[in-house]
Amino acid sequence: MRRQDSRRALLLILLALILISGALAVYSLVLYRWLWHPPARSLPAGRGALGRRLEDLATARGGFREKFLDPKSHLRLAEALYRANRPADAFYVMLFARDLFKRLEFSRAHEQIILGQGQNPELAAYKAQLSAADPAQSVPILAKLAQAAPDSFEGRSAVEELSRLARKSEFGPSGESAYLSREALEALLRAQPRNPQIFSALVLSLWDRSEKNSVRAVVAETLSRYPQHAGARQLEGVLALEDGQTDKAVQAFTLAWENNPNDLFSARKLAQIHYKQRAFPEAALPFYFALYRQNPSAIDGEPVETILRRIWDVRAAQTVRAAGPAALEGLLRSEDASLRAQACAKAAELKASALVPLLAELLDDDVEIVRHNADYALYQIAQINPQAILSRRQAWLSQDKLFAHARALGLFADLDPRATLPLAIRALKDTRPAVRYLAKTLVFDHYYKNDPRAAAALAEHLNEEKDPLILALYRRGK
Repeated sequence: MRRQDSRRALLLILLALILISGALAVYSLVLYRWLWHPPARSLPAGRGALGRRLEDLATARGGFREKFLDPKSHLRLAEALYRANRPADAFYVMLFARDLFKRLEFSRAHEQIILGQGQNPELAAYKAQLSAADPAQSVPILAKLAQAAPDSFEGRSAVEELSRLARKSEFGPSGESAYLSREALEALLRAQPRNPQIFSALVLSLWDRSEKNSVRAVVAETLSRYPQHAGARQLEGVLALEDGQTDKAVQAFTLAWENNPNDLFSARKLAQIHYKQRAFPEAALPFYFALYRQNPSAIDGEPVETILRRIWDVRAAQTVRAAGPAALEGLLRSEDASLRAQACAKAAELKASALVPLLAELLDDDVEIVRHNADYALYQIAQINPQAILSRRQAWLSQDKLFAHARALGLFADLDPRATLPLAIRALKDTRPAVRYLAKTLVFDHYYKNDPRAAAALAEHLNEEKDPLILALYRRGK
């Protein structure tokens, strides 16, 4: 007991010294920059960044269509949509990619594009050392990795592992690695006093040893010096929940997450409070999506994927339920994929011919569920007004847009099979792999099953197709 009290006192002193030295360092740096590099007159905030995000989105859209059979192109589009403040679209693009590709292929692309794994080749040596080390030997390697690249995926993962080891008992079989990990985190915090993840990892090691008074003291001291410290705000939220102060917890976790977008702990707590305690699904959306974006397999009682679909679907259905054709025009142009998809479904129900041009544009949407629902709406309109659709056959089938052309082939294969079959057969021989793949899966897998010419063309395609990405998808039955 005396040993624990002594270590607790030393840790409090250490944290105080780290915070003081950090404050002095920050002050010195600010003063130096002010004296020698006066602040320049800045442009209006946001305009340049917004332009870059829209340019990135346009580039990602082009790459998505050009390399549709590559999972990385799907995730680049999802990330560009997310950064353009279109989370619903980003979610549905990721959701479709998870279903289309093998789980391993998707996971590798996700780690590279979303998480940023492997972007720093210099860190490969650390990973090689870790694979051959036992827990105690791994601690100094993890510490070096966290020090070398604190903002990288590998650096954050190293701190997570140090945190996991540090939270174990010093008196159990993992005692040595627990002790060494806490020492490593202390050293890292001295070097990076404002790093929220390192701060939280170290202080939570106190929490897990039931040293809650020490946690309260450290958090209060830190916030008195750094009111915006994301790690201290996270711990403030934990303490508020412990005290039954939900409103204070929400405020603290929100500040923590806003100052540290990688803080999935705070995001999870906020999602749970808004969704499960307060029954406010809309407020939970950004936090559940933050969890999903970082880990598409995330669970919170049920798959986070399921929760997100439920929230977006219910909200969209409520919005669209009473909408007439005029209101649907605006919803079909929405930047929210769930609203566009539901608006297409409503257009199918109303069979509104006036919406045909808008629905035709959505055949080339970024999101598969929107493309599918727009296709279905056009088919339903054709049941009562065939000329509104058939009169556009030449225009739609002659366009070069990947998804619109493929969806139109399927639509007219259903409405006018004899005239469409030669065009569908030609698509099976297109030089673009994605066109061949979509012609097979959207047209021949659903229509012409009893047509000898179609069967012969499909058999020839399957015999001649050599593209490994297409063949891999065919083997999966996608």
